[in-house]
Amino acid sequence: MNVEKSSGQVFGQASFILSNPKKLSVETRFLIEMVILKTSIILMCDCMSWTINAQASSANAWIKHHENVVDSCIKISQLNDAKPAGSPVEFPDSAGYTAIMLQGHMLKGSMKKAKSRALCLFNKRTQTAYVADAEMMSAKK
Repeated sequence: MNVEKSSGQVFGQASFILSNPKKLSVETRFLIEMVILKTSIILMCDCMSWTINAQASSANAWIKHHENVVDSCIKISQLNDAKPAGSPVEFPDSAGYTAIMLQGHMLKGSMKKAKSRALCLFNKRTQTAYVADAEMMSAKK
């Protein structure tokens, strides 16, 4: 005999039993209602934990993505001591890019060791970073 029953079967049987109150004592009816309530609370808590876990993994995925963006952009930036000059900017999914401004010191040329900025675009689909000089983007006072 199969002892396991789905929650739908248990609720269905409980509903049938509760719909015939003449056959049940008040104590039995109360116990059945408590079992239904307890089962409902357990199912609700399970559903809530699934939602919390989904949100946590989503946040972790964004953190990992941003770390990947920063690492990839710094690697190809050609700036010494490069670091983010702000937080990554997410473009819509239809564009498929994340942008970040980097700051550091130039490695080559006549301006070697001068402070510099670079703008990096990271393609989410191909996981490829593209960097361009961004000195001309600086705000003028």
